[in-house]
Amino acid sequence: RRMGGSGASAGSKAKQLAINLQVLLVDEVSMLSAEFLDLLDEQMRRLVSRYGRGADSEWRGSKWWEVPPFGGVQCILCGDFFQLPPIVSRVPRETWSRLDRRALEKQRAVLLSALAREEQELFLNRGFAFQSEAW
Repeated sequence: RRMGGSGASAGSKAKQLAINLQVLLVDEVSMLSAEFLDLLDEQMRRLVSRYGRGADSEWRGSKWWEVPPFGGVQCILCGDFFQLPPIVSRVPRETWSRLDRRALEKQRAVLLSALAREEQELFLNRGFAFQSEAW
């Protein structure tokens, strides 16, 4: 269901979403990173702690970390969990710390540290959605 009209402010739309959203349907869940899912969980909890949920504004004024996962909204995650890798729009800070900065500044090949090569992971916490803390 669509929330708010085109003239509604972002704050009033967020409030209506926090109060009225009952189900969140996510298709192609494999395209979401674990980090994104964790951030979505936190933001939904923060909205519910600020505005409450439902007609009786349940959880309003609670600490955001005390609110149930995803603000108590039922989440339906669909798709083949390994079909597509998560979409990454920018490189996280942790990754930059693993790069050879001198080579990067000279626009040469960028080398990962031995630790990163051993772990075979360039993006920390960029795993599949089901690897998130919120899962």
